[in-house]
Amino acid sequence: MTHTKVGLALAAGFISIALLASPLHAQTVGTGVFPDTALIEQHLRRGVSKKDDVQRLLGVPNGTGRSEIARPEGKGEQPMGNGPREIWYYDNIEVTDTRSGAGTIDMSLRQQILLVFFKMDIFDGYLWTSNAFKPAVDR
Repeated sequence: MTHTKVGLALAAGFISIALLASPLHAQTVGTGVFPDTALIEQHLRRGVSKKDDVQRLLGVPNGTGRSEIARPEGKGEQPMGNGPREIWYYDNIEVTDTRSGAGTIDMSLRQQILLVFFKMDIFDGYLWTSNAFKPAVDR
């Protein structure tokens, strides 16, 4: 089992224990502190900042990975070219509410994921997603 899967399994176990050991009403139980993504725009520069800068700002990642996505270069940015990217993975899951009834427990979850991309040792962008915000979608 990978470190990320072990971490998620442990987090799910801790959340389950917390839910079973406490009354079922509105509460927040989570897997830890999530990095402040606003800091990325303020302090990191694509093509310039290094892994040490990212770790100093966001902390140690929960996991790592790799991508092979071609990426066009933007105006005024350092050309990074195509090729593999190393990924640092940060995540957070919070149980924001629980309800019980009819032999079931309903949980409201908020999940955030942050992927930070590197070309060699150089910061090459990020992707942040959360289910806390619902997009306005035409249907």
